[in-house]
Formats: sequence, structure tokens, C-alpha cells
Amino acid sequence: MRVSILTATSAWGGAENHAVNLARVLKQRGHEVAIVELGHAVYDDHVDPSTGIEVIHVELPKLLEKLTFSESLNLLKGLASDVVVFEKGELDTANWRFDFAARMCFKRYISIEQLICAAMPPRVSRSHLSGLLPGFGLWWYRTYCNRFARSLGPHSIVCVSEAVRSRLVNDYGFSPHKTITIHNGIQMSKFRPDPEVRAAARCAWGIQSEDLVLGALGRLAPIKGYDVAVRAFKELKSSMRDRRLWLVLVGDGPSRQSLEQLVKENGLEDSVKFPGSTERAWEIYPGFDVFLMPSLLEGLPHALLEAMAAGCPPIANGVGGVPEVITSPNMGWLVGEGDPEGFLLAMRQAADCSTDKLVEMGRRAREKVVFHFDAKALFGHLADLIEFGTVGQGSVTNGQVYKAVGRGR
Repeated sequence: MRVSILTATSAWGGAENHAVNLARVLKQRGHEVAIVELGHAVYDDHVDPSTGIEVIHVELPKLLEKLTFSESLNLLKGLASDVVVFEKGELDTANWRFDFAARMCFKRYISIEQLICAAMPPRVSRSHLSGLLPGFGLWWYRTYCNRFARSLGPHSIVCVSEAVRSRLVNDYGFSPHKTITIHNGIQMSKFRPDPEVRAAARCAWGIQSEDLVLGALGRLAPIKGYDVAVRAFKELKSSMRDRRLWLVLVGDGPSRQSLEQLVKENGLEDSVKFPGSTERAWEIYPGFDVFLMPSLLEGLPHALLEAMAAGCPPIANGVGGVPEVITSPNMGWLVGEGDPEGFLLAMRQAADCSTDKLVEMGRRAREKVVFHFDAKALFGHLADLIEFGTVGQGSVTNGQVYKAVGRGR
């Protein structure tokens, strides 16, 4: 069977990593696999040609969201695939016309929703002609219908967390019979506590072994909320002058310059480090004592799973599927959405913890990921869906059905 994995991205991140891991699993099962880049090219440096996974770059005649049904049909029919999987960063990526064209072209069309969609706003109507003519709230119906229509084209819709799925089903009327949850998973053999890796990371950063490191790894973009972490770190440093504290932000992206400026304005140049991006994340996490995730929007973040697997207790905003991972205070701190004071409080509590307590929390964090977010099991279920059109009567985690939602159809 030939499978094409469609992506529409301009930068490397969790969804792109998910696409590559899925391609590897399908290739190992004996399928022909191609990753099809719609627009931007980002995969060449991340896919080893020796794996036999093909990378195809497709130039778009216009923005993906503006494609007509005919244009979408012409673009897709050239792929000559049996099954197409669309790795979507957002629900609104492409449009419903693209979905229907994909359904017509292929034996099976599956979309993967990586981020939680915005909630449906309250229905309000504007008035016209100085209030003489009431509005009908057509914008609200247009928003709802456009998003509801995204449920009709795919044969199955995979959500990476129950939060993502619930938003689609409850706010936008997606069918619970073909909208299922298969959590993101990671490779446990790569991400684990390692004293030697910890020492090497800290040596590279010029940080002593006994210092407390609060760290983050990801794309430096506004949606990740790292400015909150920087401001909270400033307050933490001011109140704990007797501790050697460090903030390490690993990654690159459009916010790097503004974050560096914020660090400079707050006089933190000597205690905040920007090591840059890395292709070897498993060599970074052991260097952290606490992992920070002040994100404004997530689906089920790979970085959170990776850090916890490496034994880092997390401090994370409770957005998207994050509460499905941090399910107990004995493994980390779950902060309410839009609560910078709460994030600072969690950082204070972490800094007050003994080394032994942080290690024990990290052990429990790893245990959670090992038992519930193993890539081998979860990508296996996703591959089953691609091959057979079903993974059983429900959404899947840790190799077992945990919530009856029916079969895709």
C-alpha cells in the first residue's frame, strides 16, 4: 500500500516530528511512504534517504486555504496513493473543499488534529443603519459551518488528546463515531534520566552541577509564552538571591530576538542562556532540574512528554491536553490558563524543593509517560487505522481502548 502524509508547515515542531515517526512505522510495516510538503520545504534535513521514505515538495498555486475544489483535485490526484494522512497543525489548515477532493481521490483519507481549536465564540449580532436594522449574526453561522464542514470529508479524524476531540465534538458538531483520540507518544529508549548526559549538558552551558536549572525546549514563538517564564524568573531571582538559578531556553524561532531583548532589559544576561536549536533533544532534558511550558495553546506537546520521560518534573499551563499528562501534583505543577502569578508561584515552589524531592517527582513523571505514552503502542494503533480503517471500538491510549466512541466511517 502507498501512503502519503501531507504536511503544510513553515517550521519544525511536534507535528512534523509526529509525521516522520509515523512514516517510519508505516515503512517498517512494508508500505511505500511519502511525506508531501505543501508549500514550504522543511523535511529534507530530518528524513534520512536511506530509510526509503520519500519527500515530495509541492508548490501551491495560492494559499492552501484559498484553493478551490478543482485546484485541490488537480493537486491531489497526482499523488497516486491508496491512503492519505493530513498532519494538521490547526483545524483551519486548508479548507473543506480540499477535504472533499481528498476523499474523492483516495481509498482512505485521515486527518490528524494536533492543536486544540478555538472555542466557538458567543453568538452576537451587530446592528446596522445606526441601530435601525438588526443584524442576523451571519458571521457566527459562517464560522460554525466552515468548521463543521471539516468533519465531513475525512473518513476518520484523529485527535492527539481528549481535549482536542472534545472541542471538535462539543463545539463544532463533529461526529463522535469517527473522531477518535490517539495520544502522541515518544521513544522511551531515547528520553531517560542519564547522569553523564546531564553533566555534559551543564558543562556545555557553563553551569555547575549543584545549580538549579529551569529549562524549556521548543520553538521560540509567541504562542509558547516564554516571555512569561522570563518575567517570572526575574521575580524568582530577586527573591532568592542566595540560590544559583538559571533559565535555559533551547530552540530558535521568531521570538528569539524579542526574548533576548527582554532578558537584557531585566538584567538577566548572566543567568539566562539561549543555546539555540538542537536535533538531539534527548541530550538536553537531563540537564534541566525542572521543565517549563508556559504555552498559550497546545494539543498534546511532545516536549512535555520528552522532558517527563527524561525525569524532569514539569511546570506547565493547563492548556489543551496538558492536564491529561500532568494528572497529579506528585509529578509536577499544573498552572491555570492565563495565570502568570500561578506560574511564578509554581517556580517558587520548585526552587524550594530539595534535590531528592525533585528527583522523586521526576521519577513519577517518567513513570506516567512510560505507562501511558509509549510511541510503539500508540503509533501502532495509528498505523492500524491507516491500514484497516479502525483501531477498535474507541479512542486509544497505552494500547487499550479507554473511551467508547465508535469506529471511523
